[in-house]
Amino acid sequence: MRLFLIAYDLARSSPHKHAIAAAIMNLGQAWARPLETTWYVRSESSEGEIQHSLAGLLDPEDGLIVQPVSEGAAMGEHGSTMVPTPKGGCRSHGQRDRVSGRIAAADLSLRAAG
Repeated sequence: MRLFLIAYDLARSSPHKHAIAAAIMNLGQAWARPLETTWYVRSESSEGEIQHSLAGLLDPEDGLIVQPVSEGAAMGEHGSTMVPTPKGGCRSHGQRDRVSGRIAAADLSLRAAG
């Protein structure tokens, strides 16, 4: 099982925005969403398989990155850091809540898919 960073950029507003999120959440065994269009997914799929499964939801001018990553990844906002948890997930410290604007010790442990 590998951990992937998946990030996408929509060139314009897309009616598929929620379908993209649902598809990403169902790609593997667990997921975390530290930023609006940035995800971590634990999956047995390859980068190509993940890209292929999302390509139908994206327009030709949209961008997509699928990259395997290590368990620890630094985040730039407020010095936040994604660190591995004992159960193999990721936790963020000091993540800003995008809806309310509050700074909280958000638990972004990878959630079970499904």
